[in-house]
Amino acid sequence: MFDMGDMLKKAQQMQGEIKKAQGELARQTFTTGVSRGAVVVTVNGEMEIVDIKIDASSAPMNDSEKLGALVKSAVNEGLVKAKEFAGKKMNDAAGGFNIPGLSGLLGG
Repeated sequence: MFDMGDMLKKAQQMQGEIKKAQGELARQTFTTGVSRGAVVVTVNGEMEIVDIKIDASSAPMNDSEKLGALVKSAVNEGLVKAKEFAGKKMNDAAGGFNIPGLSGLLGG
């Protein structure tokens, strides 16, 4: 038989787990480097860029198009790592239920 009270209790429990996962994601960082460390980018689990480091001795400082491409590549790689981790974390928090839009709670 369907127990609405039990279902509400489980939903509240899941909501708590999701909030906990969101807090963990805010603290988690992902660092990626391209072109042997010429550009290194760090993003967090909320899909925000936390840091960008450019090694002037190995980055193409005189070629803005190449430098821009390296920065873009490093940012995209970092975001992919963060999104994959966030998706897994939120899926785990939801108890394995596939809830449409759940990853949208992360801003991603």
